[in-house]
Amino acid sequence: MESEHKKQGFFRELIGDFGALASMLRDSFKKRYPVTPGWTLFGVAVALIYIFNPFDLVPDAIPFFGAVDDAAVAALELALIRKDLRKYRKWREEQGSGK
Repeated sequence: MESEHKKQGFFRELIGDFGALASMLRDSFKKRYPVTPGWTLFGVAVALIYIFNPFDLVPDAIPFFGAVDDAAVAALELALIRKDLRKYRKWREEQGSGK
């Protein structure tokens, strides 16, 4: 039962990270959050190109494995920018509290 709880926590955290990433990108492009490092934006762009490009290392036409490599790239990119997401979330909280 505990592993099921951990699994739900992992997916909830993953969804939260994707939501924070989307918000950070939106605020960055609208110039509300100007401190997003260029390498972060570059890494996200490269990951998105890889994920949506039909010519992957493992073609998407191969059931299961075709999606696993895309998921691995997305997870790796989120792990690489986790520090930036924490900074963004802190900034957003400060904006909400009127600081």
